[in-house]
Amino acid sequence: MKIYRKEIQQIDTGKKMEYVMSNGTGVYMSGTVIGENTAPYHGLFIKQKEQAEEIFLSKVIEEITIGSNQYHIYDIETSEKKYNGAEYLETFERYPYPKAEYIIEDVKITKSYIFSTRERVLCISYKIENKSKNMVNIKILPCITKREPFTTKRESMLKLNSIEAYDGCKITMSIKDNENLYIKSNNLKYKNKASYINGINYNHAISDEEVKTYIEDVFVPGEFSCKVKANTNKNIELYVSLDDIYLADEKYELEFLQNEWEQKNKLATVGIDGNYHELKALAISAKELSYIDNENKKIVLLKSLPNIQKRAVYLKQLILSIEGNYLILNKYKEAYRILNSIKYTIEKYIEELSPMDYYEVILMYIYSLMRYLSVVKCKKNEKEEIVKYITENVEKLLEDKELLDDKKLISIDNKKYLRLNSYWYNALKIYVDLGEFTDSKVKEIYSLAEAIREEIINKFWDEEKKVLKCEISEPSYATADMLYAINLTYPVVYDGIALKILDTCFKELYTPYGIRLGEKTSRAYDGYVYPHLTTLFISSNLRQNGVTRATQKITYNLVKELLAEISKQAIGTVKYKYSEKTKNAYGLPINTLTNAELIRLYNMLT
Repeated sequence: MKIYRKEIQQIDTGKKMEYVMSNGTGVYMSGTVIGENTAPYHGLFIKQKEQAEEIFLSKVIEEITIGSNQYHIYDIETSEKKYNGAEYLETFERYPYPKAEYIIEDVKITKSYIFSTRERVLCISYKIENKSKNMVNIKILPCITKREPFTTKRESMLKLNSIEAYDGCKITMSIKDNENLYIKSNNLKYKNKASYINGINYNHAISDEEVKTYIEDVFVPGEFSCKVKANTNKNIELYVSLDDIYLADEKYELEFLQNEWEQKNKLATVGIDGNYHELKALAISAKELSYIDNENKKIVLLKSLPNIQKRAVYLKQLILSIEGNYLILNKYKEAYRILNSIKYTIEKYIEELSPMDYYEVILMYIYSLMRYLSVVKCKKNEKEEIVKYITENVEKLLEDKELLDDKKLISIDNKKYLRLNSYWYNALKIYVDLGEFTDSKVKEIYSLAEAIREEIINKFWDEEKKVLKCEISEPSYATADMLYAINLTYPVVYDGIALKILDTCFKELYTPYGIRLGEKTSRAYDGYVYPHLTTLFISSNLRQNGVTRATQKITYNLVKELLAEISKQAIGTVKYKYSEKTKNAYGLPINTLTNAELIRLYNMLT
């Protein structure tokens, strides 16, 4: 499927279409359809780590000489020069792997990116079809850096050096960590000629009003080149690897890598009806989100929002994404590993979390654990471990006299928040539902939970404005937090009040592209709408009105514009948020929570 066609789309459209590809072994790539690095998180070879990711290969610059004319097929802008390679791009397709076709004079170049599914190896392949009467000279310059996304480094900060190695070069990335990068080819000639390219610009739109310019220098360890005679074709490959590899091994042959990658995509979409192309794309996106660190026996996740610095924000998004990205897609082992990884992260970084964040993370985690138990027929020891965690943490909260007020509502700095207390009520009902206690204990907690529910309604509900306040002392206005009160496993409100809330949400928060955080006149409104909140809204509607073909059809009409956005993005998903004013999208190509919630949305409507 061609995502970009020159005769149909403008180059500016291709600049906005981003994609991510990960091989599940700890490396991934991120870029745009037109081959331009437009954001400081783009790169062709990015190493995943638990705390931070590092871009090693920023880009490759191809110099194509046909006769006496020189061209570039990669868009790059420096302080001194600008190369517009995108004007030669004819088509781009994302699946089963990224493939771009360029035509320059009478020369066609097909460029593909394929990861090994077993090792941390990227193959960049080129098929050159020279139908001209001239010799074609191709020179490839790998651009190396060592930085985290949303940071840049200048030449003086890059302590890199390269030496010639068999079939290419070895770049020392870190002497301290014994970290190297290998770039090799068995059909390109390597010339050890180290240099720097200075002043590469990335103009990254942060919002409708702000575009931030990042400037970096990159290290070029040398050049790889070849010649293609007139009226002949040639295939060449460039390999990037964290480990020294022997290219004569058949597992690095292009056809072998292509077959492996196609099989990987098929496995990601097993059980999905062939007509649901968007859902298949979302399932593949979910597959790109994490990899298993076998050495440390844990999941390491793609930092889907590296510009959000608070660990708590990322943890909350991750917890909420478990159901869509894993449970619905029947990836139960991955879900269990991620749940354990979350527990480890909470325990390790508890001191970094504010009281508000800590309690919300714990309660959201309890909700996610219960969703896992309700879907998966897990082993006895797994269930016992989960039940123990839930019960111990609920009991710990019940005994915290500084946390609970006299009505047992959670109070943080004398403030009582709707979403936090909705999760608290839900956790108490889960505690009761587990049924691991004496009848008297179950009755006691059940009565307490219902008393808390009544207290929430009494203190937060404004009948006149038909809203639940987001915090008791706040003015009455509609916020997305109301959706949590009617959408959890055990909703705080239902029936009459729930229907009134949904009506208010439709009038004040709903847009075709997402849900506002608050009504337009409130301080909660930030000018953006959030696609992932649409799933909460639709789920709440179906819960109140029942799931039938008629209600599914009605709700589909509410989200058809949003679902159409999936096919507009090269990765097959939508971004984290949209400007309500301009409809511009912001966020990385894959956002953990947005991807998961769109899968949940599809699941509800099909």
